[in-house]
Amino acid sequence: MNTTALIRLILRRDRVWQPLWILSVALFVATTVTTIRQLLPTRDAVLHYVEEIARNPVILLLQGPAYGDSVGAAAAQQRAAATTIFAALASIVLLVKHTRSDEEQGRRELVGSAAVGRRAPLTAALTVVLGANLVLAALIAVVGVSAGLPPAGSLAWGLTAASGGWVGAALAAVTVQLTQSARVAGAAAFTVFFAAYLLRGVSDLGGPGMEWLGWLVPNGWFLRARAFGGEQWWVFALVAAFVAAMAWAAYALSARRDLGAGLLPPRLGPARAPAGLRGPLGLAWRTHRGAALVWIVGAAFIGAGLGLGGQTAVETFGQSGALDYWAGRTGEDDPARIFFKLVVYELAVFSVSLYAIMTVLRLRGDEATELSCPAR
Repeated sequence: MNTTALIRLILRRDRVWQPLWILSVALFVATTVTTIRQLLPTRDAVLHYVEEIARNPVILLLQGPAYGDSVGAAAAQQRAAATTIFAALASIVLLVKHTRSDEEQGRRELVGSAAVGRRAPLTAALTVVLGANLVLAALIAVVGVSAGLPPAGSLAWGLTAASGGWVGAALAAVTVQLTQSARVAGAAAFTVFFAAYLLRGVSDLGGPGMEWLGWLVPNGWFLRARAFGGEQWWVFALVAAFVAAMAWAAYALSARRDLGAGLLPPRLGPARAPAGLRGPLGLAWRTHRGAALVWIVGAAFIGAGLGLGGQTAVETFGQSGALDYWAGRTGEDDPARIFFKLVVYELAVFSVSLYAIMTVLRLRGDEATELSCPAR
């Protein structure tokens, strides 16, 4: 009841944020294709990448194998996994914002006082988030075709990215029913998604004998759509079935809890605050320590992988001449320095800066929450 009105309200509230993240991911895909063409200017360079570099253990763990021997296949192998993570993160944030966060701030109770069905808020949020990912899939397909890539592979890449967003939204729809905190719900959904992502990586790293492990998680399904390498369209049917099952579970759990409550009771804290919380620095650490530790562990994991497999990547890149373009741009003649400069640049842009932005934006979220609370 009145689900359409709630959809319009969500689109109104996110009229800037949703187009921004969709365009950002599409731009990420466009720059990836351009960069791959510059790094692999010849057919021999592409073949060398697919047969040697793409089989590096670190690359298999973090990005998965290459399923073709074209520029499109190399670009998808490099960045398709990253687009699924970006889509999942944005979808989880949006889904939690329009469900559990609205309950925390009292908006859900206000909306519920009108002629609105109990399931309408969750239905509206799912409709908007799933629809936004469908737009993302179409835009990535257009970007790929515009860059001269085959239409089928471009569409498969778009649906792969959208599948990451769909799965992330479905997981968030369940976690918001289980927990009483929006932050915990979002963190739990992304933790499950990333754990499944790493499980898929272990299966690819283990070779044919471990391939079955990747089929146990949805990340292993949509990352094996084989964009630009003989597309397997049926894997998206598995994704749709998983999303439908998670949505059904979310509606079933929603009917079993009270407004503003979660099925899992929150853990009670100590009766007295420790001395470290008396100052702003201690409070900031207490508030951000969970996210900081997750990002630190993730950075250490990536750094360890680079340390273990970076030398192999440097040698293969240097032999193929793939770093010649960047050698001219940076003035470096050492392949190792060029390679690690590129890696550090990408980590700084897409990992460290993302954590910094999310941390600063949390200040604004805390202010908004305080302003929405009634005066005591």
